[in-house]
Amino acid sequence: MMIYDMEASGKRLKALRKQAEKTQEQVAEAVGLEPGMISRIERGVKGMSIDSLLMFSEIYGVSTDYILKGDKSVAPSDALLEELGALVQKYKSL
Repeated sequence: MMIYDMEASGKRLKALRKQAEKTQEQVAEAVGLEPGMISRIERGVKGMSIDSLLMFSEIYGVSTDYILKGDKSVAPSDALLEELGALVQKYKSL
C-alpha cells in the first residue's frame, strides 16, 4: 500500500520550479494560488488539490506520477506515441 508523501512531493515540486527558473509568485499566478500556498505545498505542510496537481504537471512538463511518487517511467501512451512517430518517419523516408 502506497501512502501520499506530501513532503517528498513538495521537494520534487520545489526542484522542478527551480529547474524551470520560476519564482513561487510566478507559479502561484499560473496555478491560481497564493504564493504562501505554493510555499506550504513545497515544504510538505499542505497537500494539493487534483486541479493544482494537474496544473503543476502541465507547467513543468512531467507526469502526475512523478510529482506524487517520483516515478519517472514513461507512460504506455507516451511509448506508443514515440513508436508511432518513428514509424511515420520511416514511412516518409521510403
